[in-house]
Amino acid sequence: MNFRFTDEQRLIRSEVRSLLEREWTTADLRAAWHSDAPAIAIRKHLADLGVRGLTVPQALGGLGGDELDLVLVLEEYGRAGIPDAVAAETTVAVPLLAAVGGELADLWLPRVAAGEANITAVLGDSGYSADADIADLLLVATSDRVVAIEKGSAELVRQQSVDGGRRLFSVSAEGGIPLKFGAGDLSLARDRAVFAGAATLLGLAERMLDMAVTHAKSREQFGQPIGSFQAVKHRLAQATTAIELARPVVYAAAWSLARSQPDRSVSVTLAKLFSNRAANSAARQSLQVHAAMGFAAEHDLHLFLKRAKAVELSSGGTGAQLKRIAEHLGV
Repeated sequence: MNFRFTDEQRLIRSEVRSLLEREWTTADLRAAWHSDAPAIAIRKHLADLGVRGLTVPQALGGLGGDELDLVLVLEEYGRAGIPDAVAAETTVAVPLLAAVGGELADLWLPRVAAGEANITAVLGDSGYSADADIADLLLVATSDRVVAIEKGSAELVRQQSVDGGRRLFSVSAEGGIPLKFGAGDLSLARDRAVFAGAATLLGLAERMLDMAVTHAKSREQFGQPIGSFQAVKHRLAQATTAIELARPVVYAAAWSLARSQPDRSVSVTLAKLFSNRAANSAARQSLQVHAAMGFAAEHDLHLFLKRAKAVELSSGGTGAQLKRIAEHLGV
């Protein structure tokens, strides 16, 4: 496998980062905690840039990309802390609807790419979906069927989340349009959901580490920056090591999904396991470097700590990933 990204993939990442730095600041993330308003504007900006159509087939107005095209973008989503429903749409819902094909895909996927509609996939593992109330089309999956439900036809119940900026809903519905899908499509959708969480967590870990490094450079004790102290250097080094260990594992999962490898589920599980550990390490060490202020809700670090924990748990914590690995090994 080749981890060298193309110039185009790196350019997309750069453009996404520039956009998010302008249009989705920590002030916007903090506002999401208090306003409870859906993040509509950032979705439109991402559509104008073309990334909401990244996995939409070219024949339907998208870029026809795969997980290798998507993974760097998902990192940037995590780094910025934008709503995880945006990542889930591109990574899970769009490919699932594209696999089903037919009139429904022809109708909705061009609208998603253009930023005119939102879709989401509700997988049977939890029955929960972020931003489900603004989804124009919901793909609700159980163990043996997938139905398409248009906005207003599903019963949505608001749920609490550890992340105050996360608008989480349980989804239940009767009826809907039954969809025909291949035997592996639903399993692949679940793998993609775990992969989205892994890549997003990698970006979140990077952001928390960056915040710790910035604070260590500016905070002074005994007349010098605390970053000059060996104990602080060790903490930052531990978080850096965890992130750099996770990075190639997440990229390997992207390659495995994009190339339809038979061991993709194991690769995705390992990616989530390593990214969980990277995010936990970055969170712990960043908290230690910031000291008491890092626990305060008024500090921006608090926003990313909560987002990381929510993303970790929503697609399976460390225990869940270890269990999947044990099942694969037959132990």
